[in-house]
Amino acid sequence: MKNRKIMIAGMLICAITAGCGTALPHADGMGETERETKEAQLNSSDETEKIQSIAQAEEQTENSDVEDADDQLAVIARTRNQWVNDPDYADEMYQFAIADLDHDGRLELIVSNCGGTGIYTYSRFYRVEENGTLKELKTSFVEGDSQPDLIADELTVYRKETKETLQEYYIVYDDLRVSPAEHLYATDAMSVLEDEIKVETLATMSWLYVAGNSGDEGEAQIVCKDADGNPLTEEAYQQYAQTYFKKQGYTEDTLLLRWTDIGEFMEKTQEGAEAFLKKTYE
Repeated sequence: MKNRKIMIAGMLICAITAGCGTALPHADGMGETERETKEAQLNSSDETEKIQSIAQAEEQTENSDVEDADDQLAVIARTRNQWVNDPDYADEMYQFAIADLDHDGRLELIVSNCGGTGIYTYSRFYRVEENGTLKELKTSFVEGDSQPDLIADELTVYRKETKETLQEYYIVYDDLRVSPAEHLYATDAMSVLEDEIKVETLATMSWLYVAGNSGDEGEAQIVCKDADGNPLTEEAYQQYAQTYFKKQGYTEDTLLLRWTDIGEFMEKTQEGAEAFLKKTYE
């Protein structure tokens, strides 16, 4: 009996001393160390869920389909730092216009700057993608070559539609001033491919002023050619695009463009820029 009492007393002492086992459990059945570990795991899990939730929301926003025209205009306004830069030269006019050039429901953005002694024009094209991003389109422009002057209130369009395809060509013009006495003109056809803007020259006209001798009045020498080098009269040059496409069964239409000065546009707030585009292109 005495030995039994001693054993019971020893067991009680072990139960209440740190050296004989773990600490007493809390009401939830966990020891202090286990509880701290569990709380840390829960906190970590909550933080992970928050991060995942934010990432999923951002991914859904980025990958969500942008179909509505107003939503596409908002993308253009939101990404303006992507498509606006400071031209080194030829910046007398620096403007942009928006249109659905290929009628696929996706808006195209045209950014052009024009100026300099040669009346040079440089243009870039973008398209609003379905995932809400803005993609720059390739062009057939060759660096160093003159580009068509796109800043115009309207463009003539020649269109032919079949069961399989819709073919459209926008007539654009280029005026390159070689010198005060010499100009080179071109009539071009611009088309929109899947990811590229293609420009093809239809006809050209060179204009050269030749001064007269001994005070005689000078005269302009004009030479017109088609893309194959065949000579054209000045009148035939002026009507070349219409003649060329109507012979092939194309119908004529007009695209109206609204050009906006980029400097003024960049002064607007984000909300102001979106509201301006929606009002302008409604």
